[in-house]
Amino acid sequence: MRYIYLILLAVGGAHLSLAATSPAAILERADAQQPLRGANQLPSPPEPEHITVVELPLPPVTPSDATGSCTRAINTRGTGCTGKVTGLSSGNFLPDNKHVVASIIFTGAPAAPDPRSIYTGLQLIIVKADNTTFPNGDPWKCITCGVPAANQVGRVDLMDYPQAFSDGKRALAGPQIIDCGPFQLSSAKCTPKVTHIYPIRWNTSPTGDGAGGSIRELRLHPDNNHLGFNSLLIGSEGGVSQTAYIGRLVFSKSPTTGKPLSSRYDLSNVTALVDPQGSAQIYVEGSELKMNQSAISIGELRGFSGSGQEVTYLGAPTESCNIDVYAIHLITGKIRRLTAHPEYVDPVDISPDDAWTVVMDTRGTGRQMWLSGMGGIPPIVDMIVTAATSSTRNNGERRFFQPWLIDRYGDRGQYYGQRINAAGDGSPGSVNDPEWNGRADPKWSPDGTRIVYYQAQTIPPECGGINPLPCYNSTEPGGRQERMMMATLTSRKPYTQPVPVVPFDDAIPWGTPFVPGSTIPSPSYIPGGNYTLRGQVSGTAMVEIIGGVNNTSIETIAVTYYNFSDNGATILNGDEKATVLTPFGGQNEVDWFSDIVQTGVFLLCGAITVAWAAVVFYFLPDSPTNAKFLTQREKSIAVERLRDNRTGVKNTTFKVSQAIEAFRDPQVWIFAVGLGVSSIGNVGGSFLPLIIKDLGFSGLQSTLLTVPSGGFEIVAMVIVGLARSLLNGKGRTLMMFGITVPTLIGCVFLAALPASDKWVRIVGAWLLLCTPAATALQLSLIGSNVAGFSKKVTTTAFTFILYCVGNIISPQLFKSTEAPGYRTAIRTLVASTSTMMLLYLMLFFYYKYENNRRDKVLANIPQDVIDAAMVENEEYLDRTDMEDFLKFRYAW
Repeated sequence: MRYIYLILLAVGGAHLSLAATSPAAILERADAQQPLRGANQLPSPPEPEHITVVELPLPPVTPSDATGSCTRAINTRGTGCTGKVTGLSSGNFLPDNKHVVASIIFTGAPAAPDPRSIYTGLQLIIVKADNTTFPNGDPWKCITCGVPAANQVGRVDLMDYPQAFSDGKRALAGPQIIDCGPFQLSSAKCTPKVTHIYPIRWNTSPTGDGAGGSIRELRLHPDNNHLGFNSLLIGSEGGVSQTAYIGRLVFSKSPTTGKPLSSRYDLSNVTALVDPQGSAQIYVEGSELKMNQSAISIGELRGFSGSGQEVTYLGAPTESCNIDVYAIHLITGKIRRLTAHPEYVDPVDISPDDAWTVVMDTRGTGRQMWLSGMGGIPPIVDMIVTAATSSTRNNGERRFFQPWLIDRYGDRGQYYGQRINAAGDGSPGSVNDPEWNGRADPKWSPDGTRIVYYQAQTIPPECGGINPLPCYNSTEPGGRQERMMMATLTSRKPYTQPVPVVPFDDAIPWGTPFVPGSTIPSPSYIPGGNYTLRGQVSGTAMVEIIGGVNNTSIETIAVTYYNFSDNGATILNGDEKATVLTPFGGQNEVDWFSDIVQTGVFLLCGAITVAWAAVVFYFLPDSPTNAKFLTQREKSIAVERLRDNRTGVKNTTFKVSQAIEAFRDPQVWIFAVGLGVSSIGNVGGSFLPLIIKDLGFSGLQSTLLTVPSGGFEIVAMVIVGLARSLLNGKGRTLMMFGITVPTLIGCVFLAALPASDKWVRIVGAWLLLCTPAATALQLSLIGSNVAGFSKKVTTTAFTFILYCVGNIISPQLFKSTEAPGYRTAIRTLVASTSTMMLLYLMLFFYYKYENNRRDKVLANIPQDVIDAAMVENEEYLDRTDMEDFLKFRYAW
């Protein structure tokens, strides 16, 4: 059950939703937007590849923003400084693959007429990506610093999402294009005097006057002739909607209408990415609610595929509260889903050959899982809660993004891509430091071998103060709090020739041509009323919708699920209700109550358990004398063995005194804690294929290399079995200790040896499977050394509970953010194995002490007293090992 009350800034499409669901449930759901082919025809996920990450150089940092603070002592060449907060926004590569464009804020420059005064404010720079420098010795060059006022009429102070044109002479930065005329941006001939900054204007007036429409999130089409952009609209009731557009860039040297009346780029033949003939994702037929997961519903344009045939976007969610990125073909309207992981994503870039996707995603951080813990829920309340769920992805200015590499076919099965910056120890300032978070957008190099992205450090108030997350000082030069990174996919070869871009004229068959002065229809809303949504497999969802003022929006959605299932794997029961008000423009006030129970695979497992329990109930004998599969002679042997063990034949009366004794018995605590600790250590065996795979082997190789571990386990079992027979059942605790030694050695191999010693580490991984032999001996000791029906039942239950707790803990230790080293899991293996060995020794000394103590007491008791205390068939009485003090001796 959850109750959410939020006042949130609602920036984004009204048809979007964020949040997420559990990965397994997501990928079991019908994939109406699956890429290219059916789920059963998808190729196997790619193997992880080797990636190196380096930091690209930026201008030096001045300690203050004061005029003149950027001294020659800080920058000897006088080419400018940045502050600790740089306003960095990295872009893509120039076509030579050697330079990256970025925008950054310069500060601390001296006043004019000092020639260094031009290095101030927000500027476009290019940065060397090949470890070389420009002729002046700097690894960066400012392109827009010092551009004459006459060359930048209409310039705005916004340069987000910088993108270089494929001619290498121009770059898009914010709503403007920087042009160096006939010269390459990287050329020494590209000077401020020959550089122009041209604004981009979208005409929305039928007369062509005015400054034009507001545009945001601009993305350059690979043909360099078209531009994708978004535009926000605040509705009459304060709600915010957004529409995506694509238009042709046309250079107007001397425009006669509109502002500014200076050279500029105009957007012509603009098309809204809205299908006027298509159905909505959720629509009504009579009293029934219908879902169309193939509907075109574009919330925010995010870019284009490498070939230019597709546009990428944030779309209406496939399942409730899971925002993903999609790609739609500009001509056919065919949709493919690029991501399906429950965490949040929006920055995305597709490789030049369309084969790979790089995203900035919160996957691996758990940021959205509190909201996305349940899969298989249809996106009904998402019609109004999108802004609320998407807003939770950030903590103020802090993002939780990290870069991930995913193949063309997207998330599937247990494949969720490869984290690009996984290597490192997570220490402050390291490549995978969790307090350095990605920003939009990551970008591919034209040759397909590198990816550039940038990050910002977590700073107050998102850390420190009342925030439980501590702050630490930046390890960057000058304490800089942003950095630009470049990842190299070392096994990839550069394209032998440029990847061709598919020609694209202005027509988008499924789009809506924009006519200046017209308005794009706002998203239609389902009218208030009561509806039924039928599950694709079973059950129904009863939906109540309450409209807002004048029924131009939805204010409340209430849903009750009755055995609802779209996929047959998960079944929903329960209800939720959300109310969203917009007290003033751009903000939402949300009341959200949800109480939904999901069952499915657990029902199947439960049914199997119940069926097997019935078999056990009817066929498993409650004592050796009732065993139908034993002969009379065999029954007598079994009963005599119980006499030797002094554990009784059968007793069905539960004695509280024996249960209390169990919790007072040291051996019981050693059993329970030991089994709990060993089950935590099971993380090594359970994740053995993953451990081996991360040593650099393929999936098939890791599977094959896991096979010998079973041999180690069998050999260990045989060794302890033979040893127990040879020693007549004695020395089990010492055997447990001895057989765990190889496991500890294996743990040390994994924890201490470098990755280059992979074969020794593999042997270490195999040795982990010696532990089950010790566990088997430990369980046998419970049968031998715990007497009394009620005490034994209590001991077994207590031990099993801690065993389950250990198994719950163990999977949490393999954190995807720590791959491939998994230091938390490996360290826990060492600690748990050492603890087990210590407990085995404690058990040995306890049994030896207790047996010796009992022998001494018995030696001091006269024989006649002992004979008088004897009771016929006392071995079959329900007495505990402590109550049977004189006769019971512990097997050690």
